[in-house]
Amino acid sequence: MLTSKPHKPSRRALATRWLLPAALLLFVGAPARANTYLFSFTASQLMAALQTSQGNSIYSESAYFAIFVQPNPAQISSYTYVSETTPNPGDPNAWITNTITDPSSPNLGYSTPCTANCTWAYFEKDPNATSVTLVSGANGGAGGANIFMNGDFYSDTSPPYGWGPTDAIINTIMPGADRFQFTISTTQTLSGSYTLKGFASAIKSGNSTNMSIDTKESDGIPFTLTTTLGVPEPGTWATIAGGFVLLALLAWRRRAAAVRTELNSAHPAAPGNTPA
Repeated sequence: MLTSKPHKPSRRALATRWLLPAALLLFVGAPARANTYLFSFTASQLMAALQTSQGNSIYSESAYFAIFVQPNPAQISSYTYVSETTPNPGDPNAWITNTITDPSSPNLGYSTPCTANCTWAYFEKDPNATSVTLVSGANGGAGGANIFMNGDFYSDTSPPYGWGPTDAIINTIMPGADRFQFTISTTQTLSGSYTLKGFASAIKSGNSTNMSIDTKESDGIPFTLTTTLGVPEPGTWATIAGGFVLLALLAWRRRAAAVRTELNSAHPAAPGNTPA
C-alpha cells in the first residue's frame, strides 16, 4: 500500500508558531510598565499664569524667585518625579531644582496636614548666590526697564519658600523663552494637555515704577497653567514599538493561513493508491 509522506512544517511556520505566543506573553501577561512623561512650560507662560492669578496691579510690582509645581491630581493620580531641569542652564545665575515634600506647610496651600499629593517639583534662585536672575514682568521703569534691575534684597525667611539671608543683587531678568521642565513616571497612559498646580514666592515693591525701600517678600502665591506633554520618553516608545510588532505578527499569521487555504483549494492532496 502506497501512502503520502507526512507534511513537514517549514522553518518560517515553526518560527511563527513559537514567536506569536511569546509576544502575547510579553505584552499581555506582563504587568503594566511605568512610562516617563515630560512636562514643560516657558517663563512667558508662567508669567501669564501669575498675571491671571494676581491681577495686573500686583503682577506689575512683583518679581518671582521660586516656583513649585505638580500635575493636577484629578488628572494624574499616581506618579513619581524622575528629574527636574533648570530653566536657564547657560546663565551664571542658573536656578537650582529639586523636589520637596512638606505636608504641613501653608506655603503650599495646606491649611491642614497633607496626606496625598504632597510632593512638588521646585525651581528657585540659588539661595547662596550674591547675584541672581528673577522672573518678572514689572517693566514700569524708565524706558520700559524692569523695576527690580540692579536692586538687592535679603530676608529672614529660609529658602526655598523665602529669599534667605544672603544679600543678592538682581542683575538679570529671565527671558520669556527659557523653559521649565520636569519628568514623571506613571503607569497611566498620558497624551495631550494637562493642568499644573503651582505656588510662587516673590518680592513685591510698593509701586510699579521702582523698587522701593518698602519692598517685601510674599510666598504661597497660587496659580495654574496648562501644558502639552512633550515627546514620550524611551520607555513609552518601547511600549508603542512592541505593540506594532505584535500587530505585524498577527497580520503575518493571518496572511500565511489565507495563502495555505488558497493552495490547498487549488491543489487537493491525492488519495493513497491501494493495489487491486
